[in-house]
Amino acid sequence: MAGTPLRRERLKQATAAADEVRSELTAIRTQLIARGFNPEEFGMAAAVEPPSLEAYSELLPRQVLRLAGEGKAIEEIRVMLGFSLAQESDWANQYVDMAAALLRVRAREEAFWQGQARHLAASGDRAGFQAVEALIARRFHTDNSRGNAAALVHVYIGKPLDKRAGDDT
Repeated sequence: MAGTPLRRERLKQATAAADEVRSELTAIRTQLIARGFNPEEFGMAAAVEPPSLEAYSELLPRQVLRLAGEGKAIEEIRVMLGFSLAQESDWANQYVDMAAALLRVRAREEAFWQGQARHLAASGDRAGFQAVEALIARRFHTDNSRGNAAALVHVYIGKPLDKRAGDDT
């Protein structure tokens, strides 16, 4: 039962995120009705599922950082803004500002959980500390406790400058 408080906290956060998404959907629905749309034409999917984001916007990284500043995890942000994991990956590879925003979100999340681990260690809650440390290892795939920096750094070596394609010299 060591993970029970952590599970309760996660459930409470997920419920709060779901409530927030529902309230945003209700606000959107109200705006649509005010513009003269018929609610029966919305369909059940519009009442239940959050809107999906199809194209990248330059405002997206700012929205991601704003929601992260409110304490949202990247999964919650993805659901709230309506983009998929594949879109996140594509946009992070194509747009530097999105990649930087996602790195900041993940760094903020990891810092939060490291702080929780320190707090639990200082309070003597060994089981809670071990649960949070396991979560950190799974979620962030790092092994900082053992000083294994190789897990954090990937080196890609390309062709030497003198042997690149298109060089006629």
